[in-house]
Amino acid sequence: MPAVASATGVQLDGADDYVEAGLDPTAAENSTARTWEAWVKTDSTATTQNVINRYYNAGGTEPWVFELSNGVPLIFVQKSSGGGTGFGERKADRAVNDGEWHHVAAIWVPGQRLDVYIDGEPANGPLRGSILGANDAGEEIPIWIGASHYAPVGRTFYFDGSIDSVHYSLGARYDTDESFTPATCPAVDADTIGLWNFDEGSGTTTQPSGQITTPATLESGASFGDGFDCSAGGDALRFDGDGDRLDAGADPSAAATTTARTWEAWVKTESNERQTIIGRTPETGEAPWVLDMEDGIARIHVQSGTAHGARYASATINDGEWHHLAAVWVPGERLDLYLDGTRSNGPLGGGGVPTAIAAAGSAPIRVGAGFDGDLDSVRYSKTARYDADFDPAECWNVDAYTVALWTFDEGEGDTTETKGQLTADADLVGDTRWVTGVGCDLPPVEGGGSAVLLDGTDDYVDAGLDPTASQNSTARTWEAWVKTDSTATTQNIINRYINAGGTEPFVFELSNGVPLIWIQGGGWGERKADRAVNDGEWHHVAAVWEPGTRLDVYIDGEPANGPLRGSILSSNDVGADVPIWIGASHYAPVGRTFYFNGAIDGVRYTLGTRYTGSFTPEIHPAADSTTIGVWNFDEGIGTTTAAAGQITAAASLLDGASWTDGPTP
Repeated sequence: MPAVASATGVQLDGADDYVEAGLDPTAAENSTARTWEAWVKTDSTATTQNVINRYYNAGGTEPWVFELSNGVPLIFVQKSSGGGTGFGERKADRAVNDGEWHHVAAIWVPGQRLDVYIDGEPANGPLRGSILGANDAGEEIPIWIGASHYAPVGRTFYFDGSIDSVHYSLGARYDTDESFTPATCPAVDADTIGLWNFDEGSGTTTQPSGQITTPATLESGASFGDGFDCSAGGDALRFDGDGDRLDAGADPSAAATTTARTWEAWVKTESNERQTIIGRTPETGEAPWVLDMEDGIARIHVQSGTAHGARYASATINDGEWHHLAAVWVPGERLDLYLDGTRSNGPLGGGGVPTAIAAAGSAPIRVGAGFDGDLDSVRYSKTARYDADFDPAECWNVDAYTVALWTFDEGEGDTTETKGQLTADADLVGDTRWVTGVGCDLPPVEGGGSAVLLDGTDDYVDAGLDPTASQNSTARTWEAWVKTDSTATTQNIINRYINAGGTEPFVFELSNGVPLIWIQGGGWGERKADRAVNDGEWHHVAAVWEPGTRLDVYIDGEPANGPLRGSILSSNDVGADVPIWIGASHYAPVGRTFYFNGAIDGVRYTLGTRYTGSFTPEIHPAADSTTIGVWNFDEGIGTTTAAAGQITAAASLLDGASWTDGPTP
């Protein structure tokens, strides 16, 4: 049985409750096929319980009724005026009034079919009357959910139980003998007349989707009750292939013409036409890049002048199901496509893999131009995110490589938020509509994400040169999250140290598991903490040097000063050519050594004094105006990690440094 959540269906008492859903905008199309479906839960043995209907029991006002008759689903279609009068009624072959949730559906194809389904299986019982070629128009007859009208009684045939996800459509959604998997949260499409998911949970109205947009009213005590929570299913955008698109503005990374890129999205389409997923396509001139599809085959095309390359996928994905599509360009090296996380390289066209892309600063980013289907979680990155098969995520947090990310979480409106380097809202153009997407449990950014895993043997991270090296009499703060159970004598966390005259500015390390900060420059000073952190759990460690005044250590946000050796220096070595290393140090004549054996995350190096007393450590530290560098290791894949602050060049994971889970709140 599908999972349910509280207060996401409508609860009806069988006495007088019902839902008034307004007029049917398609009433005049009375010879067009229809599909009615809903989830129902009842144990009532009442003779008649209406699910959804338009019926007034008067000549010309009796188009259709979908109900339970003694617990058995029944669809009734009638034409009581004009030519071709009569009725047709199909009853299912079994009851559904066992107090459990069941999906019930009915289809009328004029003159051909009148079918009933239970839980996705054909369930036709006997047919009474005939299969009509048209029904009453009854344009003034409203749609009611949970009740009907029968003269001279008036409103009657109330439903006693719960109803959810009522979907009323033009056309026949299912074939006569077709089994299907009922959706607890059906998607809106071009055939949807009305969809009522009852996700509000409180109040006296519910918002439909489809052609009907006026809120439906819960009448006479109808309330919200058990049902299916469709509010958290993940929103997406539907494009019609004819003018719909998302205008996202200029590319802030356009000038980085020789930097690797990744484009990815979740796509759902059945179209064979040429359709763009994401691209930069100017009105005139060359398009730097475009990720598109034709005949169901994805293609990534990059161009600079006469140099261009196009990679085609090796399989189609236009089967009407959700698929993750990704493309990676590494200048002069790779132009790869991935379908559902598996490399899917077909032919490479053009002149090979270009070494650059056109800047084309006037070419805006557009999503979905000409696309006929649904898109969700579109991400554009200034890095090569994938170099092997992977498990696609439904959505992502923003990191330093994210140029633009659209998760379409709003579910309504004519703009959608852009996250990443590009921050302006994107505009929905044409008839672009909101629909249900792939769903997403996005890990909170403060949750730490991934971390770097080091083996204590040769792994380390090279973070490049320190742009503040010459400011050698300015205060500093170093901090990181660490996890280790190693008893090694020395494990470096972050340092600039080459063990030669004038090249030994600082070392922040664990000494027998105890945090230690070392400053050197014409002398030295060392502060060791008062306790160890090598218990195999995550700990936040920090050190602050205020020249001539302070050399302090903190553990998990609390002061943790142990003994001071040497003195508190007023300046340290400049060592402008000494790089920042995370997880290793250099000690002559051995060379690189003192490797960290465990996990490190959330490393932040600051110009100035961040802490003077107790504080709450940030799991995912942010960069600010004092940040020299922060490395949050959010990628979880690859051999580089983004930096933020004064340092913007990616750091390199070397000699086998890998990934693991980071700390959590």
